[in-house]
Amino acid sequence: MKLIWFISFLLLVGCSSTRDSRVDLDGPTSTDTPEWVYAPDEACKDEIEICAAGEGESLEQADLRARKALAAVFETKIKSKLEIFKTSFSDDEVSELQESVEMQVGETVEAILKSTEIEKRYGKENLYFSLAVLKKGHASEMLNAEIDSIDNELTHLYSQKRKSSIKRMVELLEKRAHLADKLLVVKGSLSKAPITFTQIQNIKFASTGFNKVFLNFEKDLPITLGKYFQELMTSSGYLIRQDRAVDYIVDAKYESKEAYLNVKGFKKFVFTIQFEGKNNLGEKVGSFTVNQVQSGRSEKDAFLKARPKLQVDIKKKLNLLNLK
Repeated sequence: MKLIWFISFLLLVGCSSTRDSRVDLDGPTSTDTPEWVYAPDEACKDEIEICAAGEGESLEQADLRARKALAAVFETKIKSKLEIFKTSFSDDEVSELQESVEMQVGETVEAILKSTEIEKRYGKENLYFSLAVLKKGHASEMLNAEIDSIDNELTHLYSQKRKSSIKRMVELLEKRAHLADKLLVVKGSLSKAPITFTQIQNIKFASTGFNKVFLNFEKDLPITLGKYFQELMTSSGYLIRQDRAVDYIVDAKYESKEAYLNVKGFKKFVFTIQFEGKNNLGEKVGSFTVNQVQSGRSEKDAFLKARPKLQVDIKKKLNLLNLK
């Protein structure tokens, strides 16, 4: 009676999350083992599916390993093109860009893999096998949509030929390369990027002038953020001057405001920085604001946690200053 209940339970769990999850627990002979256990690709419809198998000591473990095996198909194989920018960006900046790209691409792949289905299961002698299947069409649609969005932003930013957009374009192009590599897995063909790394690089060295900048920071702006912004401007091709005989002036205002938090021993703060770009006539040409909400045992502790996110946001929005 207990055996019957156990088998019924396994079948019920399997059916709730798969389309074909029947598990034979009666111990068939090895000759009855499904072919997909050893050759998961044989169970796939090559044109429309990607398959992977996993094994474990339980159905849940087999499912998990099958999904992980399928996720491995999307592991990046390309070589990063950011190496060519090491002459323009510091090693830390290149590492930061790579980390940001990997995180963004990982989020896209994670979203794609949510549509993975466990289509088959098989059990024998306390060992279980699962077959994970992903529809190529769905994955291709998501990747193409992401790439199209990147291409639109790249085309727009490049048309403006602004040094302040260089880092954002580099990041977008690197992200595109990684996504295109994954699209190759499901589609077998790639579209060409609308611009190249060389074209982006040339913006920095184009002799268009308008590259001298005076940074007018409030005294409350944390030194680390001020230094980060200055390095960001310098690596984008701007010359930071100490006098006001410049093409642009960038003002930065900083505010740290405590917010309510009903947790003993912790405080919550809202960190806000407003940047405004002006030409040498004092006319506003662009601006942006970044803010982060973070808690910590003190304001300093909260700021240290918020700083990386503030820096990422500053880099992404730098082009909104509308400096040439």
